[in-house]
Amino acid sequence: VASRPRLLLLDEPWHGVATAALQRYLKRLCEAVKVPIVLTSRRLTEAALFADQLLLLEEGRTLAQGTPEQLLPPLDGHCALRDDACSRVEGVVAGHDKANGLTHLDFRGGRLCIPKLPLTTGKNARAVIPAAALSLCTVRPADSSLLNVIPAVLCELRDEGTLTVTARLDANGVPLLARVSRKAVEVLKLRAGSHVFAQIDSAALLS
Repeated sequence: VASRPRLLLLDEPWHGVATAALQRYLKRLCEAVKVPIVLTSRRLTEAALFADQLLLLEEGRTLAQGTPEQLLPPLDGHCALRDDACSRVEGVVAGHDKANGLTHLDFRGGRLCIPKLPLTTGKNARAVIPAAALSLCTVRPADSSLLNVIPAVLCELRDEGTLTVTARLDANGVPLLARVSRKAVEVLKLRAGSHVFAQIDSAALLS
């Protein structure tokens, strides 16, 4: 950084580093150097948290390239097929629950309780939601340990012939992915157009 580079390449910077600590460091780095930063990672969730552009490679071949908003939601895309499929939401810090180490993040789909961010109220922030961290209900749950409950419409289901099915949801214009069991789809009679409530584990969110 002292040599004023025109580009920084960070190869697997998450190895052995807590994500929250790394995010704070990268934000400070970007503000300080104001040059493009290329991050390499095997983890889609971490890449989605930081990246403005994603480039998916496999054995030297380009599988897909675009913004997270373009690549993460489509069920027929490479990102949704991965075990670490995820969604990204952009919002505004609405406040903090200091006693419980949480930040309230308001986005178009509702409000999320996420791990505490060192940001003041009104600042822009984002969170990445692993598809496996979502569970679906057809009625609003009560007395649940999962504090994040987001109403949504089920847009599409993709069954890959395994024990799980990937669902694409619309939460007031914000796409979310959920990975649920085939049995749950059958029992809940889930189909395109179903109105559901997505429960999201705060501890599983990256922010």
